[in-house]
Amino acid sequence: MDILRHLLDNPDPPKEPPCTQNRKRFYDETTDASAVTLFWEDISALKALLEYEATTPMPEGETLAVGTVPADVPTDELSLRMAHEQLLSELNLLANQWEDQLDSSPYSVWLPEDYSARMQIYLRHCEARVENEADPFSPPESFDRVRSLVGRCSAADEDDAASAFVGREHVPLTDHERR
Repeated sequence: MDILRHLLDNPDPPKEPPCTQNRKRFYDETTDASAVTLFWEDISALKALLEYEATTPMPEGETLAVGTVPADVPTDELSLRMAHEQLLSELNLLANQWEDQLDSSPYSVWLPEDYSARMQIYLRHCEARVENEADPFSPPESFDRVRSLVGRCSAADEDDAASAFVGREHVPLTDHERR
């Protein structure tokens, strides 16, 4: 009863405790990621597609397909070429880091936030190259395996149950090395 009287007599609400160092450290050392199941064949297929697409020349004047690029990216030829090179580099690095994490097949790995969108952009770009009759690019036999991987990554990104705050050291392509 004394506690209730004290709360009713005191018009000022209790102050929130100050943010502790542990709480700040938690947010600095974690990132949002989604769990994805991978097979050895998925990594091999993705790496083969990246290598084959990068070494197959695009027709004169062609760059990353404009229809696959997010609206905030400039669509001049130089920007698209740079965006394509950056996308190849990031996805190659992701595939290599996943490969280093794989102990067995299947295995669950962490997908960095927004990387399913990058993978979808790249897949649409490859599909646009396949449809272009002037383009010599034809997908490797494992192309459907990459489609399946991108589908799983997209589903995991959209599913809150697959999402978690994970230590940056466990998630590929996070900047934990710079901290």
